[in-house]
Amino acid sequence: MAYIYGIHAVLALLKNSPSKAEQIYLLDKHSNKTNPAYREIIDLIQANGLSSGLKTKKELDNLATGGNHQGIVVKTRLVESTALGKKSELSEQALIQWVKHSTGQLADDEFITEDFPKDRKQPVLILILDGVEDPHNLGACMRSAEALGVMAVVVPKHGSVKNTAVVSKVASGAMEVLPLVVVTNLAYFIEQIKSAGVWIVGASHEATQSVYQYDFKGPVGIVLGGEGKGLRRLTQELCDSLVKIPMMGTVSSLNVSVATGITLYEAQRQRLSK
Repeated sequence: MAYIYGIHAVLALLKNSPSKAEQIYLLDKHSNKTNPAYREIIDLIQANGLSSGLKTKKELDNLATGGNHQGIVVKTRLVESTALGKKSELSEQALIQWVKHSTGQLADDEFITEDFPKDRKQPVLILILDGVEDPHNLGACMRSAEALGVMAVVVPKHGSVKNTAVVSKVASGAMEVLPLVVVTNLAYFIEQIKSAGVWIVGASHEATQSVYQYDFKGPVGIVLGGEGKGLRRLTQELCDSLVKIPMMGTVSSLNVSVATGITLYEAQRQRLSK
């Protein structure tokens, strides 16, 4: 059970996974009732027969642990699924299968995960975050990844933030449509998708090649490290290539969510221009 709050995050939840909404709490005297997105939320609550009730601002503040809930908080239930394209929960093995199917190593009848988008037009593009601990950064990375066509975001089980209410709020709905996959052993996962033909590209200040010089048109897993620490040594050693974002000012590095957006945008710019 977790709480999701904020108009855009809740709207995405009710559009994509209404069965996850166990209880919806609304501000008793909400000032945004004329907001089209808020009205759409009310319509979705009624259309799906969802349970809702009124709360005071103080009660909503407590549920959202002080976050900007915008007058709406949803208590969610866990919905188990390995399906891609419909749920935000996805197992590590299901993602590995999806990758192998996308690269031609698994035939249709060998692929057991339901609702796989077999007509996917672009090569594999996965975002791997190695040790991102700030929920605001993870949420921002998820938002950029969903907007730029990433098929899944991967984080290690230990040393990384997972899905929280803050992550969902910052992601502005991306958490409800883009799988966030928690893997037990990041090195093992990387080795598995490398064996499937995915090229692993790490972002590092130690790189000699610019992100603008690298060819992202094939199956790629893009790896970025956590705040302040960058890529762990083992993760960097598993990368097939390293790239860096050229810095033209006096600062030496960028926030991980900013670096993620720049790198993913360059990858998709190349893919769309071919």
